[in-house]
Amino acid sequence: MDNKNHFCWYWLCNIQGLGNKRVEQLITVLGSVENIYHASEKQLRETTILKDKDIECISRSKKDTNIYKEYCELKKKNIRMITMEDEEYPKRLLHIYNKPLCLFVKGMLPEEDKPSVAIVGARSCSEYGRQTAFFIGETLAQAGINVISGLARGIDGAAHRGALHKGGYTAGILGCGVDICYPGEHISIYRQMEQQGGILSEYLPNTPPLSGYFPLRNRIISGLADVVVIVEAREKSGSLITADLALEQNKEVIAVPGRVCDELSCGCNNLIKMGAEVYRTPQDILDLLHFEVFLKGENDAEAEKNRRKKMRNLLAKSEEMLYSNLDFTPKDINILIEETGQNMSEIMECLVSLSLKGYAKEVSCGCYVRTQ
Repeated sequence: MDNKNHFCWYWLCNIQGLGNKRVEQLITVLGSVENIYHASEKQLRETTILKDKDIECISRSKKDTNIYKEYCELKKKNIRMITMEDEEYPKRLLHIYNKPLCLFVKGMLPEEDKPSVAIVGARSCSEYGRQTAFFIGETLAQAGINVISGLARGIDGAAHRGALHKGGYTAGILGCGVDICYPGEHISIYRQMEQQGGILSEYLPNTPPLSGYFPLRNRIISGLADVVVIVEAREKSGSLITADLALEQNKEVIAVPGRVCDELSCGCNNLIKMGAEVYRTPQDILDLLHFEVFLKGENDAEAEKNRRKKMRNLLAKSEEMLYSNLDFTPKDINILIEETGQNMSEIMECLVSLSLKGYAKEVSCGCYVRTQ
């Protein structure tokens, strides 16, 4: 596709209020985006697709020289624009409702011939949810599967980190321009994904992260995936929008179950009640993909036994006793004192040692979790 044609697509993306469906209708009637750009007001009116205010907006935009300047800046910013007419455009998105007209990309697109799994969930997640998302992302990446998420806080970020940790591909679908890292605290993941994965958005560069954009981008997250995994979600969670969209797109949905009394598990437990698959191990996801791979240590009692034996050799007896009482859900120091019979000074000494060795972590004041 030549630069002139690409510019016409970029120009079209700058016209507010047209909507993807009406643009597709215009292309059908007028033949191409170039024909839309060169059409007179009379020709545009004769399509009966546009209102007078839309025609005025189109005419005004043709005189806006900033649009071409911004288009020329894309290459300098290492941003590629992929239109729905390009061969590179992801095939999975061609079949979804309201498919994006263009994608702006930093890094690489997901490989078409590899399975893709979206991992999404609560922004304010628990340590259990964070560790689960990291482990799933890590395991899938190790198996050569594309990991898709939204680069949001909590579950999304953990899934990306897991995939990156194993050197796998992961794509972040943004609700803002690809030149904006949102949230800012994920800048290290963002930078790594530019090299090792991809940052994708249907929004123009410099588009701020407005709240209304995030539910819309969820259709792209589910659209790029073969399976959608919901790790943690409240009863009314944005992640459930992604699950609904996935079902509309005939994608498989699998949910991580949680405690019935936990607000963060309400959404997942409800999905399971309504028929979603239950996540127990990464093998459950691979089964949905009809993907065969040997997961080292997965459900392997001997490997687990050896791991624990090796860990015991590294830990003092008091540390091992405390570690065995820690869980992926936070425990208060007073509960640990009661369960282990150790006094406060012993508990604190062991927690500091376990934290330094990477076996424990303080997630809130006086509350600890195990990290492996």
